[in-house]
Parts: sequence; structure tokens; C-alpha cells
Amino acid sequence: MLIYLDILDKAGERIDSLIREELSEQGHIATGKLSNSIRHEATDRDIKGYAEDYSIFVNNRSRPHYFNKKGVESLKNWLQVKGISPDALWPIIKKIQQEGTPTSGSFKFSNNGRRTDFVSFVINNKKNIVTDLIKEQLTAMYGVEIKDILGQQKILK
Repeated sequence: MLIYLDILDKAGERIDSLIREELSEQGHIATGKLSNSIRHEATDRDIKGYAEDYSIFVNNRSRPHYFNKKGVESLKNWLQVKGISPDALWPIIKKIQQEGTPTSGSFKFSNNGRRTDFVSFVINNKKNIVTDLIKEQLTAMYGVEIKDILGQQKILK
């Protein structure tokens, strides 16, 4: 069972890497906190993914909404990290109140034209990369096992 767990762990590492790449391509790297938080846990049955709680807001679209004090502070910190003038705070808040997220202006930060669904995009569009990795690992594993079994058997006539 440990061999299967190793294979799923390698697949999880690849998925983590692909999700980080997509997050970066969408232009969502500010401090790196979210990207660095992406991790997996492989069990003998599945692979579970984890990230910072706010990843849900980065991944999903939101309807137009208002900000509480904590939200305003988070946006101020983001502006500072990104090197954007503090004068942009209220225009951005107003735009989010009108459009939700992502805003039309946020797409200028994207390298691939996407600003949402960094997880589902990988799962739906890059699963062949992961399944190919699993197939290679299984082939290598069974190739060795079959060779060992055949090497130890005697052919009866």
C-alpha cells in the first residue's frame, strides 16, 4: 500500500505545482502567502488539497459587495505589497461595489486572460498531465513486479 501512497503523493505534488503556476499566470501573486500555502495530503484513497482560507475568494467570482473594516485593511495591505498608490483604495472599493470581483481592470494583471477558477482550471484542463504521471508510475511499478515474478517462476511442460 505504501507504493500506491507514494504514487498519489507524487501526483499531489504535481497538482500543487500546476495550481501554483495557474495562480501566478492569473496574476494573483502579491506576497506569495497563498501560493506557498497550497499543499496536499495523499491517503490510500484520494488526494486532498489545502490552502489559505481566503483562497476561495481569489478562486471564485463575487457579486458586487461592500467592505467591512477588516476588508478595507486587507485591501490597503494588498495595495502596499503591490506597490499601488494608496490613492487607488477608494476607486478600487467603488469598482468592487459596482462590479464584484474580478473587476474589469484586474485583467491587466493576468498573463493568460483568466482571473478566477485557478483550481478548477487545473483539475479540468490539465488532468492528463497528472494521469500520465500516475500511469508512468504504475507501469514502472508493475513492470518491476511482473519481471520479478516471471524471473522466479519455472515453466512446466
